[in-house]
Formats: sequence, structure tokens, C-alpha cells
Amino acid sequence: MNNALILYHFGDPVKKSRVMALCRELGLDSRELAASEWFVPLGVLAGTQTIPPGLPFGMPSAGANLPDLIVFCRLGDEGLDRFLAAYKQAGIPVTMNKAILTPTNANWSAAMLVRELDQERAAITRSLRSRQ
Repeated sequence: MNNALILYHFGDPVKKSRVMALCRELGLDSRELAASEWFVPLGVLAGTQTIPPGLPFGMPSAGANLPDLIVFCRLGDEGLDRFLAAYKQAGIPVTMNKAILTPTNANWSAAMLVRELDQERAAITRSLRSRQ
């Protein structure tokens, strides 16, 4: 396995196919997050940590509309810049939920990460509006 890994989830199959092709073109391993993994710690999914014994995992409710997400694992600054430039050049639609795997968020599930990203986006929007 390549050292770098892209974890992803896309509702749009065309977007998913384009991102998978981009990962192959750049020589990056990629792994789609299944709905059953939405509450598993990201570090476990990225292979950087093991599942704590007895840790219960939830499941999204039936028919849940899971948001698009990309998590960059062990990619490094240069690899991240290269991926993002190629993503933009390929004209793939923007993915709002993007993050780099860190020691802190490695313990979070994808659901927790998306919630945090939503809260950060809302805080930035409030801050920008208050300056106007």
C-alpha cells in the first residue's frame, strides 16, 4: 500500500468515479467509506490505530443522506498540493468537507468530523457577517 491514502464518500457516482480515477492517476491509494463505517474512528479506517475493545459503533439511520467527504491521510504538504491542484484542474465539483487526518481527529468518526467542519464553517460565516 502506498503511504498516502484518500478516504472518501460521495453521493454522486460520477464524482466518485472521477476522484477514484484521479487517485489512480496520482498513484494514491483510496478507500470509499461505507455507511457502516460512518461512526468508526478515522484512524482505524486509515490503518493508523486499532479498534478499542468493546467500542460500540452506531449506524446512520436508514436512508440517511451522508455528506460528501474527503480525508487526506499521510499525504504530506506536497502531495496535498498536488492532489488539490489536479482535482481543480480536472474540474471535479467542489467538496466542502475536506480534512487532513491529525492525531486529534483520528479518534473521531466521519460523522463527528463532518459535524466539526460544519461548526467551523458556520463560525467563519458568522465572523465574516459581523465584520460587514
